[in-house]
Amino acid sequence: MDKMTALITGANAGMGKETARELAKAGVRLIITSRARESGEAAACEIVNETGNIDVGPMLLDLLKRSAHAEGDEAVHRQDTGRRRPHLFPILRH
Repeated sequence: MDKMTALITGANAGMGKETARELAKAGVRLIITSRARESGEAAACEIVNETGNIDVGPMLLDLLKRSAHAEGDEAVHRQDTGRRRPHLFPILRH
């Protein structure tokens, strides 16, 4: 069975970050999106260090931009390990 993958927007702070932390503790592969590269990378590193889950990575994604939805979809599929379409569940928006 493939490992579950979750994409969380705004996971660099607040409720999104807490949700990401709990999912990481449960062993979920996480894609943490944020509008600022630095805050996304810092949040991902913090969550990896706290939980030991190395399958946590940042993704620069600004959903206010119209093109971001298609770009985000492409980036998720590029990050996946060899599969064309990863099983992405759930998508959490904060």
